[in-house]
Amino acid sequence: MRNHHSRLSQPTPFYAPAAAESPAPNGATAPEPPLWQQFRPMLGAAFVVFTAITLLVQDWQTQSLLVIMADDLSLSGLAVPDAVQQHCHQVLKQIKTGDHLIKLGYADRPETLYDAPVQNTIGLLRTCPNPEPPGTIGRRSGTSPTEMLEAVLIALESARVRGNTDPVVVSIWLQDAEPVPGDPPLDWERFQAQVDTLTTNNGVVTFFGPTGELQQNLKIHLKGNPQAEVWPITALDNSTTWAYGLARELSPLSTPWTAAPPETLGSETPAPLP
Repeated sequence: MRNHHSRLSQPTPFYAPAAAESPAPNGATAPEPPLWQQFRPMLGAAFVVFTAITLLVQDWQTQSLLVIMADDLSLSGLAVPDAVQQHCHQVLKQIKTGDHLIKLGYADRPETLYDAPVQNTIGLLRTCPNPEPPGTIGRRSGTSPTEMLEAVLIALESARVRGNTDPVVVSIWLQDAEPVPGDPPLDWERFQAQVDTLTTNNGVVTFFGPTGELQQNLKIHLKGNPQAEVWPITALDNSTTWAYGLARELSPLSTPWTAAPPETLGSETPAPLP
């Protein structure tokens, strides 16, 4: 008799049937999400628009400035790595649309390198790389701070003649003041009078970079002027923050130009407005 091996049937797993969604009573629809969830995308977009408008209003309410920056492009000035580039970057951090920017380079003599209203600060970054001095600068050795300040005064008066009454902020990279062959020694009285003329005409002046005896002489001649300061190169950030913060607190001039004493202006300076 043949033995039959019975197969034991393996238990099959038990799956509970999924509960069917019961229809809402009386044909009612499923509940809608809370109202605030429905409007979340709209609220996010509104917040972005509100932030943009707030920034624009703040920008509009901030006092515009006439910005003049001057860079020492003498051999000694250019020998300091990235000083000109760092100066440019610090100024671009402070300026805004509506300001007017004037850039000067100087050594034995000064020259205007840029003069235009500020419309796009990001676009101005292309002007920041360390420059090659124009061929008209540095034909003679030495650096003349008074000739540079003379050019700053001329740029300021030219802007005032065109109707710009905004406060002026002048930031100056000055590494040294080596004598220029054929020029008289640095006239500190004239230098002080030039800076006083700038601050009298609603200006703030900051020098950064000088060391040793030059730094001490600058501090001595500017110590009585609360709107002019001298900083080491390591304090460039503090220098520009101080100058721009103070300048933006000033109000526009009620008249376009306050004439400087005759002895502070060189022979090339246009006559002051009557």
